[in-house]
Amino acid sequence: ELCESCREVIANEIGASLFYHAALCSLLGLELDEMVEQEKQRLNTLGIFNLS
Repeated sequence: ELCESCREVIANEIGASLFYHAALCSLLGLELDEMVEQEKQRLNTLGIFNLS
């Protein structure tokens, strides 16, 4: 379990990363939401083994 401070730092870092990913997708005409959905489905299929 993360402490509140750590959770906030990580959320900010992920948010900054997502900002740049979204900008790049927009520039290249890629659909970020479609990619996220595909990865979500893959994670649901593979479960914890997807993270190793």
